[in-house]
Amino acid sequence: MISPDIYECALDFGCGDGVLLKGAYDQGLIRSGYGIDVDDAMLAQCEVLLGNTGRFRFCRPDDMMRIVPEHACDLAICTEVLEHVDDPARFMTMILGRCKIGARLIVSVPIELGPSLLAKQIGRYLANLGGNRYGYERYRLSELIKAGLLFDVAGFPSSHSSAAAGIGGTKDSTTAVFINGCPSTLP
Repeated sequence: MISPDIYECALDFGCGDGVLLKGAYDQGLIRSGYGIDVDDAMLAQCEVLLGNTGRFRFCRPDDMMRIVPEHACDLAICTEVLEHVDDPARFMTMILGRCKIGARLIVSVPIELGPSLLAKQIGRYLANLGGNRYGYERYRLSELIKAGLLFDVAGFPSSHSSAAAGIGGTKDSTTAVFINGCPSTLP
């Protein structure tokens, strides 16, 4: 996923417990970085993993613009986050503002359809038995049947596609396209 280049400064938005940053640091792929996450327990775990290096800072998304300098990062990682933001184009523009020109951007989104959705939901359920530690989103039974068994995306009105829930975009949301590191939008 990360090229064999060595990156001076990485930005991991949605860093969770920091394991991706830690792995890249331990392998000598990154020298320093920033981890951004909405979960204070995950940020505390990041401090346990990397705080003693003195090379990483961690914060919540609201603090990112203050903590991460403009054009500081030559690697930005955003895994399994875009499906949770209201305005993906605005979000990616914000991330790019923290990147140097020519920075590598790695983005992934989950495949939430078919049997993999059912397996992921079972895993999320089991991981959260002691409380909602990992932001487990409960799907309605009708959603699971439509998306997990019938592969019916159009009939799958989850919070990932509902502005009413306050965390997802709508089916008519803007798509961001990045050409040579410059954002442009398509209707």
